[in-house]
Amino acid sequence: MEFNRLRRPGLLNSGIKNVFLPAPQFYCPALPNPYAKWGFLHTNCLKNDRLYAKQAFLHTNPPKTICIMIHRRFASTILLTAFLLAVSTSVTAQNNPYQIADTCYVCMLKADALIGREGFSQANEALLLSAILSKDKKAQVLYYVEKMRDACARKNSTDEEVLAAQEELKTVARENGYLQYFSHSYQFAKNYFFNRDQHIRALEIMQEMQNTAV
Repeated sequence: MEFNRLRRPGLLNSGIKNVFLPAPQFYCPALPNPYAKWGFLHTNCLKNDRLYAKQAFLHTNPPKTICIMIHRRFASTILLTAFLLAVSTSVTAQNNPYQIADTCYVCMLKADALIGREGFSQANEALLLSAILSKDKKAQVLYYVEKMRDACARKNSTDEEVLAAQEELKTVARENGYLQYFSHSYQFAKNYFFNRDQHIRALEIMQEMQNTAV
């Protein structure tokens, strides 16, 4: 490697007189520096109203290595920021008709496809867990919507099970401010009794809905 013996008068006060410097072709072009031709990295520090070069000497590091060393300290911060942004976006995104967290929507679709069939309970519990983790109140209400729809769809359901599911849905919907699902509970119950040929009971459900309109 070629070295040049240089003397820089402006640096005499810093105590640096004669230094051996690598040839200019080894300097990093990514570091604009008025002292680069003398082999020094500078930090534009002012001391006694005088600009001086902070001691930092370019040895034999190629430009690429120097640049990597400079930016390495920021790598962990950049990666962490990108990760948190991705997680935050994936959790809070609401790119679906129900305007709930996308993770909850995926669970809801799975539960919805299993209504009245084996495996529904596990799928719907996954929806509730996802809603709690996402702190999504609407998704939690939809858990009870799906639960009542399943009770109405199963052939072996009893009237008591359907009415119990309706009461749960009405309570949760009112407490969380989603009153549209409060009304839906009466529609589900009315359809259930109508499909079971209990027409009088279905009419009673509709009358109750009118009396308790919110």
